[in-house]
Formats: sequence, C-alpha cells, structure tokens
Amino acid sequence: MTPEQRETALVDQFEDALEVQRRGLTYVLEINFSSTNPDKAAQIANAVADAYIQGQQDLKAELTLGASKWLDAQIETMRQRVRKSEQAVADFSAEHDIVDVTQGNQLVERRMEDISEQLAVAQAREAEVGARLKEVQAAAKGRNAAEALSEILKSETMTGLRDQYANAARLDAQYRAIYGSQHPVLVASREQLVELKRQIDQEVARVLQGLRTEERAAAEQATTLQAELNTLKKESEKARQASVPLAALTREAAADRALLEQYLGRLKETRQEQTLRFENARVISPALAPLKPSRPGKFILVMAAAIVGGICGTALALVLEQQRRGLVSASEVEQVLRLPYLGTLPDLRKARSPLNPLSWFGGSGRRAEDARAQAEYTRTVSAIARRLRRSAAKEGEIVVVTSALPGEGKSTFAANLARASAASGVKTLLVDGDGYSGQITRMFGVIGPGLQELTEGRRHVRNTAMSDVSSGLYVVGTGDMQGAQFHHLDERAVSAVLKDFQDYFDVIVVDSPAILPTGGRMIECADRIVMLAEWRRTDRSDVIDALDMMGPHESHVAGVVLSKAPFEGRPTSSADRHYDPDIYAAGAAPLCLPREA
Repeated sequence: MTPEQRETALVDQFEDALEVQRRGLTYVLEINFSSTNPDKAAQIANAVADAYIQGQQDLKAELTLGASKWLDAQIETMRQRVRKSEQAVADFSAEHDIVDVTQGNQLVERRMEDISEQLAVAQAREAEVGARLKEVQAAAKGRNAAEALSEILKSETMTGLRDQYANAARLDAQYRAIYGSQHPVLVASREQLVELKRQIDQEVARVLQGLRTEERAAAEQATTLQAELNTLKKESEKARQASVPLAALTREAAADRALLEQYLGRLKETRQEQTLRFENARVISPALAPLKPSRPGKFILVMAAAIVGGICGTALALVLEQQRRGLVSASEVEQVLRLPYLGTLPDLRKARSPLNPLSWFGGSGRRAEDARAQAEYTRTVSAIARRLRRSAAKEGEIVVVTSALPGEGKSTFAANLARASAASGVKTLLVDGDGYSGQITRMFGVIGPGLQELTEGRRHVRNTAMSDVSSGLYVVGTGDMQGAQFHHLDERAVSAVLKDFQDYFDVIVVDSPAILPTGGRMIECADRIVMLAEWRRTDRSDVIDALDMMGPHESHVAGVVLSKAPFEGRPTSSADRHYDPDIYAAGAAPLCLPREA
C-alpha cells in the first residue's frame, strides 16, 4: 500500500469512527469518537472540538483581513471620485458665474416681484393720465368749455376765470339792452370778455401741456420698468437652466461623500474586530474517558436480528398477499365484488391435512379426516340451502348455479344443494343445464329423454323428470343433446319448460355452463343466481368480468360461494366446535361426488 493509500485509509477509518450531530433544536454540537481505547476516544473528541474552534477563529481572521484590504482599495477609489465630483461642481459654478444658485435665484425673484408691482402702478398711472387728457381735450372743444373744464379740472384758477367771464358776459348783455351795441361801455365790456377768454385758453393750454408731460413721464417709467423686468427674467431663466446640471453635479458629489463616509466607518469597525478576538463557539463540556463500552451487547444484537427478521418475514408475507389475485375470505368477497358471502366449501379431493400426519398414510386417520371434510361440506351446503329457502320470494323459484370458469365445482355444489333442499322436505327439481359437460346427468346416471326433448316439445314435463329414491330429488338430464346442439338451444323454450315445472316443484336448481366461455347461458331463466369461485385460484378480474356479462341479471345474484378450499381438519367457527360427523351424515342427504366422464 502506497503512503497516499495508507493516508486515505486512515482518513476513512477516522471518519467512520467520528460522529458529529446537533442536539435537538439547539445550537449545541455533540462530538463522539469510537475507539477501543477510552482515553484515546476522549482525547480525539476534545482535539476535534479544539480544531473546530481554532478553524472558526482563523477563518474569521482571514475574512476580516480580506475585508480590510478590500475596504482600503474602495476608499482610495471613492476619495478620487469625491475630488472629481467636487471639482466638477466648482468648475461649473465658475463658468456660469454662480455663487449660490439657490440664494441668487431667490434675490432675483424678489426683485422681479417689486418691479412687477411698480410696473403695474406706472401703467395704471399712464392710463389714468391719458384718460384725463382725452377728457380735457374733448371738453375744450365744446361750447361751454370754461364751465366743462372747471368741472373736469377742479381748478380754482379756472373756476375764478369762469366766474369772471360769466359776470362780464352778464354785464355785456345788460349794457347791450340799455345802451345799444354801439355804446362805449360795450366796447370796454367786450374787451374784458376777450381778455378773459384768452386767459381761459391759456389756462387750458397749460393744463393740457401738464397732462401730456405727465403721460409721457408715466409711459417712460413703464417702459423702463418693463425693460428691467425683462432683463431680470432672462437672468432668472439663465440661473434656472444652470441650476439643473449644477444640482445633478452637487447630488453626485454628495452621494460620493456619503458612500466614502460609510466605507470609512466600516473600515474602522473592521480594524476594531481585528484587535478583538470573539469566539463563535466554545466547549461546554469536554469529553471524558468512558467507563464502559457504548456499543450494545450480543443479546441485544441477537434480539435486534430476530426483530428485523420477523419484520422482513411479515413484510414478505404482506407483499405476497398483495400479489394474490384470488378470493379467500368473506370480507374480500363483500369488499371486492360488493355481493353477499354464502359460505366456503372444502376441497373433497384434497381432504388430507398437513396438520394430521396420519392422513398421509391411509388407514383410520385418513378416513376420519375425509369424513370430517365431507361433513363440513354437507353442513355448509345445508346452511346455504336453508338461507336461500328463507329468502325465497315465491314458490317454484329457479336457482341457477354458475361460475366464471369451468372446473370450479359448480355441478357438484348444484347437485348437493338440490339434495339438501329435498332432504329438508322441499319438493326440489335439479336440471342439468350444462350441455357441454353433462356432469349432473352422469352423476345421477340419468338415461332417456331430458332437456333437449322438452324444449323440442317431444316430451311433457310430467313424465320426464327422474326421481332419486335415496333423497326424494327429481332430476332432468340433458337428454340426447350434444355440445354443438346445446350451443343452439333456444333459451326462450328453456324458460317456458322451467315455468311449466314451477307448477310441480317448490325449488328448481339449474346447473348452468361457466359464464366466460359460453357467454352466460341459462342466466336469463334465473330468479336467483349463486356464483361459485374457486378459493384462491379464480382471479378476481375473471369473476368481475363474469358479473359484467350478466348485464341486468347481475341484480339476481344471491351471493358467492368459495369452493375447493383446503380443509385443515378443524372447525372454522365457534358454531362448528361441537359438531359430530355421524350426526350430520345421519340427518342429511348422502353427499354427491363427481363422476368421471
């Protein structure tokens, strides 16, 4: 073995002996090491715990050192980014003559508000002066200019001139009326009126000139304010346009500074962790040398092997039972077929029991075993006959005995069912309806006309049935019918014949052919049907298929009988523990056994 292979073998051996597990839902690890030397086992367990703790500390220190180096590199990169972003902010501010975007924009906005208010006042003043000017000009052109102007201008000078002019005009009118138009007094009066009119015109011209001057001043002020307002708007728009990229640059610089501060804080924490050594795990209880071996003793191992063997055997038996397709119990009949269970018949051909060794050597032991099997068969058939009789719906009931496949013991059961019914005092007719096998005809040795002649009308029901003297049973054979002829037998004619027999018999038992090979002949004639299935041998699916082939007549099935079950030489229920074969044999009809063709 090479050194590498030896090392690998030692590592594998060490791993097999080492066991590390979590205790319950806690964060406690339990380390166990198995060794033939108790001191060595304790030392290795403690060494594994120490190695684990040291490995955790080394790993944490390595991770912390790597994080510190990475943070140093990131911080240097972020410092360069911060310098670039702050320099970009400064360059942009200098390029656009921006000292403080926010503060400068606020000053411009306030100045614009003040100028807007002044502009509104100037424009209102200009409009007001223009309106007064137009009004004065219109009044000056009228006939009563002096009076109208005095009312408009509200001037004391104009009012005085108007009063003087009015007095002079009144005197002129009086003088004209008294002295005539050529009197020297009128000349002086007219000169006075002319002078007053000239003064009034001068006053109006002065007022108009003042209003025009005031209007021009108001217009110039409004124009100046509007120009200043437009200039401020341009400055505000320029500042607003410059604030967008400047704000983006400022935010980028602030984000870089914040990220740099985070890296600096994390670097400080990492360096503090390097100086402090915290243990994520610690030894709660060191391993001590065990005082006795931990592995179980030989007795426990033997018991465990026995238990495991029993479990495996039980599991194998369950698997084999699941693979079985036949029917073996009443519960299976009722659960799988959903039909009543009538009974289980022992296999009379294999009456020898593995529990009774004497039955394998003939003699009295075997004869006693055969007698018990036959007595069990007779008892079961008699119980089924009584059950069917008690549940009969009418006199002359036709009971058809059938099975899914041939060779399941239906003919033997039909013969013994009819004999048990006749032995109980019920007038019973047994009809061999299985023209393929003719088992009933051979069993009772029926010779002469039978079902073939009855269906063809060549014989009457009153002189066709043969009486079995030993049991009081009447039997109708197949007649001269062969298998091919039976295949073409008219079932309606058979039903008519059986109805004629109902006038003479209380129970009519018909042995019909197996359903799957023949399609279920004689089923349509039945008032009730008894289905036979060979114990364990007949597949469940075959029985289900046979029931499906019955169609609507499946509802006439009275129950299922399991045939050819192994007889173990002991009663199967509490009611059978006290039976005597001689008593059953004396009180029942002789048992019918099949004859070879």
